[in-house]
Amino acid sequence: KKMSDLISENHELRMVSESKVGDRIKLTKYQKQSEVRSLSLDIVGESTAEKIKRIAGNNSGVFISSLDSIAWVSNMRSFQLPFQSTFMAKAFFNQDNLFLFVLSDTKDSFPQIKLDSIKIIEIDSWDNIQQYLQKVTSGDVYETIYFDSSNLTSLDYHCLVNIFGEQKLIDQPKMMIKHHSMKNEYEMKAIVSSFNN
Repeated sequence: KKMSDLISENHELRMVSESKVGDRIKLTKYQKQSEVRSLSLDIVGESTAEKIKRIAGNNSGVFISSLDSIAWVSNMRSFQLPFQSTFMAKAFFNQDNLFLFVLSDTKDSFPQIKLDSIKIIEIDSWDNIQQYLQKVTSGDVYETIYFDSSNLTSLDYHCLVNIFGEQKLIDQPKMMIKHHSMKNEYEMKAIVSSFNN
C-alpha cells in the first residue's frame, strides 16, 4: 500500500530517527571494516553501467535500500553483516550514475572505484540522507522515481516525497528482485563452479 493509503485508513505513522530506534531495540553492530570488493565481469557478465541503463528509463530514477539489490546492481560484495555478502548502503540511480550512500565510518571499506558510473557518497547519518540525495539529483529532471515500499522506511519515503513530490513516486514491489533473480550465462557459470569446487 501507499503511505497515503495507510494514513487515510487511520493508521498512525511516526517517524523515528535511527538513534531513537537504537535506544529501544538492541541492534547487531555491523562489521564496518570489512572490505568491499568489486566482482569481475567474468563472474557477473554485466557492468553496473549496463545494468542501470537497462533498468532506469529516460528521466527516471530508482531508489533502493535492499542490501542484496544494492550489492547486485553495484557488482560489489562484502561481509559487513552476518551471513550476508552485502554492505551497508542505500542507493539511487538513473541511466548514467549509481550513487551509493555510505556512512562516514565505512568509507574506508570501499575500494577506489574506477568506474565512472558509480559514485560513493559519504554521509554522516542515515537521518540526513535527504540533503545528500537532494544534492546529487538537483541538476537533473525526473519524471518518475521508482521505489519498493516493502523495502523502504518511512523516513526514506518522506525524503523522496520532499525532494521529488508524491506525484512522481511509483511503487514497484520487488522491481529489483525481478532483475537480479534472472541469472545470465556468466552468473550461472559462477554458481555451478562454486558448487563443483
